[in-house]
Amino acid sequence: MPAQTTERSYMKIADGTKVEIMLPSEETYTDLGVVTGDVNIVLEYDEVQEESANAGKSDLYVKNPTVKGDFTLQNLNLANVSKLASGLMTKVTTSASANTDAPSQVIAAGWTDNTSYEIKLETSATDDTLLKLASAPVFTSVKLGAGEEVLVEDAEYVVAADSNAFSGWSIQFMGDNMTLENEHEAAITLDFGSNVPVARDTYHIGTSVQKLVSFALRLVHTDSNDLDYGREIHECYTNSGSLAFSYKSAAEGGFNEMPFNFTGVLSTSLTNGRQLMSVYEDTGAE
Repeated sequence: MPAQTTERSYMKIADGTKVEIMLPSEETYTDLGVVTGDVNIVLEYDEVQEESANAGKSDLYVKNPTVKGDFTLQNLNLANVSKLASGLMTKVTTSASANTDAPSQVIAAGWTDNTSYEIKLETSATDDTLLKLASAPVFTSVKLGAGEEVLVEDAEYVVAADSNAFSGWSIQFMGDNMTLENEHEAAITLDFGSNVPVARDTYHIGTSVQKLVSFALRLVHTDSNDLDYGREIHECYTNSGSLAFSYKSAAEGGFNEMPFNFTGVLSTSLTNGRQLMSVYEDTGAE
């Protein structure tokens, strides 16, 4: 039987997607990490059309457009789960004893400007258990090369909260502000001072009436040529019943997971016609 079409330039092999979240108070997206199964996004709306008594049917209109979506998260970072909870979860941190034994961390030569490097604090030189911090790490110094230049915070480096870093923090460098020539060819050493680790994070839920906090979601697939196609939903809320704090049995195996269902609604502060969702594709993305 002959082929009925030769149009197949836009066929894309199923290859998953990265799911990212951003709160209204944030400026950048955070990668939620591993999801399992499909990530589903469906546009829905109400139809408006009436049959008149003497002129047939009216034109067909739509109103109240929404996006309904779902995915199942296996990377159960509670800091990110709390973002998906639309403000229902409140964190309380219990501190451990101060640590003064964390060995230095070395950022290898060849680092690049404005790239986030995870800050990693180990318990001691003989114990590589990672530490988590509630507040920004304390350094005795941040040194370029073999101590040729001691870097200055907010001038030559910045520290930022990073929910995907185990410590909760990452660091970026600004080489243009450094005085050492060929600065990118030298390693950077982070010498830690006295830091108070987190012993436990507890998230509390429950109040009689509460206004939900929205979040934006971005779904991005990047191919081997670094070309993207994706979807961005500007204002989302997690649906009732979609936060499942469950345990799988040992007999079932696999990983614990959380299925999420959410609804995207119009973000009326945006330009009319662009308030719900955007779908984009780099030319040639596979």
